Amino acid sequence: MLSRLVNGVFSVTGAAGFSQAPGFLVQYQQQLAGRLAQVTDDLSALTDAAQRLGMTAEAFLALADQEQGVYSAALIAGARQALNDQAALQAAYDALTAAPAATRGLTFLQYLDEAVVRDTLANFAPVVPLTLEGLLYAGAGLLVGVGLFALLDSAARRTWQGIFPRPQQKT
Repeated sequence: MLSRLVNGVFSVTGAAGFSQAPGFLVQYQQQLAGRLAQVTDDLSALTDAAQRLGMTAEAFLALADQEQGVYSAALIAGARQALNDQAALQAAYDALTAAPAATRGLTFLQYLDEAVVRDTLANFAPVVPLTLEGLLYAGAGLLVGVGLFALLDSAARRTWQGIFPRPQQKT
């Protein structure tokens, strides 16, 4: 009886937890878009100056790097990092936007950005899974919950039987 109750708790917890995945992914994608917009805005002066000279931003930075000024070296390093961040954010955003619902979770894991995950979790608002995608994730969560319970139950039973073996029955 207790086993069935605990199994039900694991099932519902898994379903409820996993059903939040589509909402989390939407909020994660919004965080990505915001960061991408910010870094693009931060780089606008650089990219505009490079375009006026008919150059890419990277070529512009390479030319500026040849001046070897102490102050410009720090600015160039920061701009290069921002360009790298922009490329990574753009790749992640494009991949998540293009991913079908069935593989969006795997795409998220492939392009996962820990800082964006932290910010998304800090501002995450749970959603009610009224979409097909939400229900599919809820079903997957239910299966994970049942599977996790089965593993824990099996391990507990083996441990219990190891500590308190059943007496041999005489026939």
